[in-house]
Amino acid sequence: MIANTGKLAGKTIVITGASRGFGQSLAVKVAKDGANVVVLAKTTDPHPKLPGTIYETERLVREAGGKCLAIPLDVRSEEGIAAAIKKTEETFGGIIDVLVNNASAMHPNRIDDLTTKRFHLMNDVVLKGSFLMTKYCLPLLRKSSNPHILNICPPIVIEDSWFHGLNHLAVMKYAISLSTLSLAMDLKNNGIAVNGLWPKTAFWSGFMSRAGGYSNSLKKYCRKPEIMSDAAYSMICKDSREYTKRFVFDDDVLVEEGVTNFDAYAEEPGNPLMIDIFVKDEDCKTFKPLASSEEALKLLNHL
Repeated sequence: MIANTGKLAGKTIVITGASRGFGQSLAVKVAKDGANVVVLAKTTDPHPKLPGTIYETERLVREAGGKCLAIPLDVRSEEGIAAAIKKTEETFGGIIDVLVNNASAMHPNRIDDLTTKRFHLMNDVVLKGSFLMTKYCLPLLRKSSNPHILNICPPIVIEDSWFHGLNHLAVMKYAISLSTLSLAMDLKNNGIAVNGLWPKTAFWSGFMSRAGGYSNSLKKYCRKPEIMSDAAYSMICKDSREYTKRFVFDDDVLVEEGVTNFDAYAEEPGNPLMIDIFVKDEDCKTFKPLASSEEALKLLNHL
């Protein structure tokens, strides 16, 4: 094992949705510091259309120099969450330093096409899941010297076009943003930072690859998930008593860190990039957009 002594060495980081994409990338990132990484996700066996499992992430974490606890978990299960946090407490000494609520379910359907099953799935994974994870982690977060909760949610800026076609997906994402704001105020006196992070461009993820052959042609217009993990790392290393109640985009965080060239984050450097949902055209200063935000939203509805 690599003996690492970075900023997060010995810290315990809990990440949901950690079997692939941003969750996996962040797990490996903090492992390079020598962190204890709790990998939570449903995927235990390889999927024909989705890369990654919790055990693959566990292997990568250990190879990077971190300690790892991989637990199969459906965040819709309160009993499962309670057991996972109990196991975390027993394994890593009773303190959680960072919780990253990354597990998601995305179904950007208009109401005529959104089934009741998918409606409940988004509610339970996105809103209920992050609530339960936060609730059960709080007693151990309160014991940390620099506790952070990081939610993957957009800034609270409302544009009519973002609700046209996205419907309940937009409602759920903004529900997490409002929850982030509420928790930041509620936990400020405990010194627990609660922040929201959102990608400014699409990054290659399980959602994009799951969409099938059509979306695969879009990979060259995406960034790698490492842009999100590098931004998240910067955020969770900050002083939790000073850096809270923030809603930020990934590349804005990195610009503040001094990054000026983003080519390393592009799937294919030199190509224009696809704007993510909940991003305004005028926010796209570090890259050339493939299309306007409105056109990108229409494209998403066809995936």
